[in-house]
Amino acid sequence: MDQFAARIRMHRALHRIDQNELANQLGVSRTIISYWENGHVRPNTKTVRKLAEVLGIPVEQALKEIE
Repeated sequence: MDQFAARIRMHRALHRIDQNELANQLGVSRTIISYWENGHVRPNTKTVRKLAEVLGIPVEQALKEIE
């Protein structure tokens, strides 16, 4: 698992948000959240910004990790 995938899973767990809830907050499917957390795909820049906001991750840090 890559660092970005692990960080998403960790922060989601810290905030006690399940994949469905995170997906609803971001306007994506639960399957997409699973793909991110397993390192199969990465979100686009716009979604990373929303993800960082929801999970309390600094946007700059989150953007660096998807490069």
